[in-house]
Amino acid sequence: IYTKMDEQSGTTINNSGFGGSTYNGTLTGATWLESTRCKSNGCLNFDTTADTVSFGDVSFVDSIASMSASFWINPQALSTTK
Repeated sequence: IYTKMDEQSGTTINNSGFGGSTYNGTLTGATWLESTRCKSNGCLNFDTTADTVSFGDVSFVDSIASMSASFWINPQALSTTK
């Protein structure tokens, strides 16, 4: 799954990787920011623990022994509490 998360509107996160639109994500809660605040084209603001992107049942992951994930984040503020 490869997503740019730069759609700039709506609740569908398009998958540009393996499986194509079969593995599009569904956005819940997060909001789109204006493109001038983003690194590339558009971005999302996740400001609560209820903000999610769900890809549903990604069955091919069940047979993978190992994998990696990467994210680019821009924290607005860092908490010193745990």
